[in-house]
Amino acid sequence: MAEETKVLLINDNDATRHDLETVLSFVGEQVVSASSANWHSTITEAVSKPQQVCLALINDCQQLDTLQLLKDLHAWEPGLPFVLIGEQQLPEQLDADLQSRITATLSEALTHQPLLDAIHKSKLFHEHYNRLRDFGGVRDYNMFRSLVGRSDPIQRVRHM
Repeated sequence: MAEETKVLLINDNDATRHDLETVLSFVGEQVVSASSANWHSTITEAVSKPQQVCLALINDCQQLDTLQLLKDLHAWEPGLPFVLIGEQQLPEQLDADLQSRITATLSEALTHQPLLDAIHKSKLFHEHYNRLRDFGGVRDYNMFRSLVGRSDPIQRVRHM
C-alpha cells in the first residue's frame, strides 16, 4: 500500500490560505497549512517523517524571505519540490539545488489545470527522488548536462 502524502501549504494571508486549502482539498489532496513563521512546528506535528510531504505550495510569504524559506525547507527535506504562486522575490542566480526543486511557478490568478499539472509534476519529482534515495542515494541527477547546449532556452527546457 502506498504511503499517504500531504501537501504543505505556506501562506501568510489567512483568507487566501483558507481558499487555497479548500481548492486543494476539493481536488483530493491532504493539506497541512501554515504560515511562513510556523511551518516547521505545524508540519512536524502533522507527519512522522519529512518524506510524507510530497510538495510545498508557497504563496504570499510576508513574515519570512522566500529564499530563506526555500533554504529552510530544503534543509528539512532535500527531496521536497516547491510550487510557487504569484510574484516571489528570488535572486537571478539561484542555487542549483533549490532551482531544481521549483517544479512550477503559477500566476496569482490560479486556474484548475495548471494547478493540477504542477501538483502532478511535483509528486513525480518526489516519488522519483525518494525511489533513488531508497536505492543507495541520489547521486548527480544533473548527469550529462554538459553534453547539451547551455543557452537560456535549453536551460528553461531542462527546468520543465
